[in-house]
Amino acid sequence: DVPHLAVVLSVFGDSAAWTGFSSLVGFLVVFRTSQAYSRFWDGCTSAQLMRAEWFDACSSAVAFCKHSKVSQEAVLLFQHTLVRLYSMLHALALAEIRDRDCSPEDRLCFEYPLIDIDSMDPESLL
Repeated sequence: DVPHLAVVLSVFGDSAAWTGFSSLVGFLVVFRTSQAYSRFWDGCTSAQLMRAEWFDACSSAVAFCKHSKVSQEAVLLFQHTLVRLYSMLHALALAEIRDRDCSPEDRLCFEYPLIDIDSMDPESLL
């Protein structure tokens, strides 16, 4: 009754057409999966590099305090504050990477561990 049905059924019966189609789909799936895997590991590597660079910057700033002329107590206070601020910086960067549409009301974006944030004085956070 339907003249096109015979043509469609003949294509389904042709093994060469199915082989070509299966090869194309298989290649596309493998290629896209490989690209996604590569992008995932590039992102992980970049996040670790970001953490390492900030660690180096914070370590350098702490090391430069060795030659300070202020009291040892002031130097320790500065170093502790600096480390806590870098901890907050890293947590905020991870929250930004996690979800760009994250609102401040969404607390899940901001539940990364911080280094002793309760001992921060309000003046340091301004």
